[in-house]
Amino acid sequence: MAGVALASLSSRIQELTPWLIVFGLVISLSFGLLCKLFCAPKKYVWIAFFIVIFLCGILRTQIRLNAVHRTGLENRANSTVRIIGTITGPLDLRQNGAKFTLHAEAEVLDMQSKKIRPIDTKLLISVPRNFPYLTGDRLLITGSLRVPKNFETDTGRTFHYDTYLLKDGITHQMSQPTVELIEEGRFSIPRTLFNVKRALIASASRFIPYPEAGLLSGILYGEKGGLSDNTMKDFRTTGIVHIVVLSGYNVTIIAIFMLRIFSRISRRFGFILGGIGIIAFAILTGGGTTIIRSSIMALLAVASQWYGREYDITRSLALAGFLMVLHNPLVLLFDISFQLSFLATIGLVYIGPMIEQYLAWAPEKFEIRGNLLATVSTQIFVLPLLMYATGQLSLISIIVNVLVLPLIPYAMFFGFFTAILGFFAGPVTWLAAFPTYGLLWLPLKAVELFARIPYAAITLPQLPTWSILVSYIFLFWIIIWWHSKRGDEKI
Repeated sequence: MAGVALASLSSRIQELTPWLIVFGLVISLSFGLLCKLFCAPKKYVWIAFFIVIFLCGILRTQIRLNAVHRTGLENRANSTVRIIGTITGPLDLRQNGAKFTLHAEAEVLDMQSKKIRPIDTKLLISVPRNFPYLTGDRLLITGSLRVPKNFETDTGRTFHYDTYLLKDGITHQMSQPTVELIEEGRFSIPRTLFNVKRALIASASRFIPYPEAGLLSGILYGEKGGLSDNTMKDFRTTGIVHIVVLSGYNVTIIAIFMLRIFSRISRRFGFILGGIGIIAFAILTGGGTTIIRSSIMALLAVASQWYGREYDITRSLALAGFLMVLHNPLVLLFDISFQLSFLATIGLVYIGPMIEQYLAWAPEKFEIRGNLLATVSTQIFVLPLLMYATGQLSLISIIVNVLVLPLIPYAMFFGFFTAILGFFAGPVTWLAAFPTYGLLWLPLKAVELFARIPYAAITLPQLPTWSILVSYIFLFWIIIWWHSKRGDEKI
């Protein structure tokens, strides 16, 4: 992880020749093997091991950065281009339009002679909300190419939009281009699942009005475009926005529901179908970093039950992080969702037991104590990063989370049931739509009312980077000290 972080931040490290790093790996491995063969002190073997891991992190990051920077469009910014490419991922619907990622394969230099030159990059395309094309469709897009620019948020922070997109391999943007269909996409599992999601959203929207239908799309499928900018601002003010962007909480609900349903067939098929369902849900929602982390951990939990072994959440979290960084090392520093997701899980696992006794006064009815414990423990651990990155501190998030979270599982269940009934049940669907509407209206109303409270959220001045590092060093020290005092072997 240290090698990945250093290579992501340092331009000088990025400029190192890969063969130089490989040479360092060979030397370090040789040193470690010699120490092992000649029975040298173990500390030298461990030193060699950590150097190897460190250099592997740098090398993997270099490979990824070289891949995303070799676009073929380096000198084409602010010029009109014709690009041939394929839609990857779902259409990201917003209130005032939609966005999708295009895997650019070639630039058309001359339409008459059909002269093209190969390129390999990804573009973020902004289009109208009624954009008709789907994942897998091959398009010819004509428009002005732009390089992503950083911007200042409402709290005075600079959002590094360029690196945020770069982590996904996106190097350029294009807004409202002319689009022509070259070839319709063939059958694929992602294309089918995205079509199913569209159909489910449309089915529920026929019986549930706006903005409740928009909230349902958010908590079930992670669709952020169903709610207005003002409503999303209220969700951030009240500290409950994580339910709309599909956090690990939502994924856990889905995973438990699938396992309980499929286990009724048989235990063996329940695990198999539950695992397949978790993977399908991750693909259907677009596979964001939070979803991938939660899905990997859910699959590891299923696997541990399959083999009859104890589920170790610490190892699962570490393995999920390792696999995600190995696949795409840029998420480590350039994706705040990745960072918050892991910090929240650490807080839930390790801070939760430390403060549980102090929340014994909270009633267990309606899962009030459980939601309070989860909210406080995760908030403690994500707070330093949130304050540093967003500059906003919600003073009422704990209250709102305790009030709203118990409603979400029921809203998700009845909302999905309404969408399914909408395909064939006709007027009978209203019997499921009415309770669904109530379960969605209540969170929206609670968020609206609490967001209007004076000083519901306060804006903080820019914090120095060292203060965040000191905060997390202190938090980790407290965790290690407390769990070591209890004799916890897993810390």
